[in-house]
This record gives sequence, structure tokens and C-alpha cells, in this order.
Amino acid sequence: MEIIRKTAERSSGPYEYPLSSVSCSLCGTVLSFREGELSIDIDKYRRSFPVHLEVGENEFGMLILGTARRLAAEIDIPPIELEYTFGEADDIGFPKMYKAAKPLDTDKLRVTIWEREDFYVF
Repeated sequence: MEIIRKTAERSSGPYEYPLSSVSCSLCGTVLSFREGELSIDIDKYRRSFPVHLEVGENEFGMLILGTARRLAAEIDIPPIELEYTFGEADDIGFPKMYKAAKPLDTDKLRVTIWEREDFYVF
């Protein structure tokens, strides 16, 4: 899994706020953010084309899958790779061909985590 950290544009002003970001971990095909606050089974989102998912943080600080008040992370899932195998011959004599999806190669999974200034306006 490739993790890329990017910094959002900092606001200009007299105050410097520390940068904060979400943590993520991968266990099998389950990607977890903030020690399980949001868990995504990457295998369920695989298609025959590349898939892009966004993880947002709403105004209450909770992580959601989709767009929200701020972008917390982006997930790029590689397409399904198929494996073809040949079986027994049919009645005419042609071999039967079977296709099966290869397991997810987590090395091709890319997660971009967006850091932001950690401040709250009351």
C-alpha cells in the first residue's frame, strides 16, 4: 500500500496552527481510519476499472465515505485482474475456459492523506 501525505494550503495570518491528519492501517483487505472509526473493505469496491473513493470529515469531526466539509483522504483502488484457466473439453471438443478474479494486490493500492491545520472556530 502506498501512502502519500499532502498538505492543504495553509491560511495566511499571524497564527501558526499545528497540522493534523487521520491515521490509517490495512489488515487484509480492510482499510481502517482512526483506529477503526471508519473501516472500508476494499475488496467490495473493486471493479473492472480503477475506482476512486473519498473520505471526508464532517462538521462534527466524524469520518464519512464521500464528500464532506473537508477532504481527509483519497483511495485509489486498482482494477480487477482476471486469470483465465482451461478445463475439460465440451461435446464439440473445445476446451472450456474459466475466468476468476485474482486476489487484491495491496501494493497497487494508493491512499492519499490530506493534512490540515488543526484549529476550531467557536
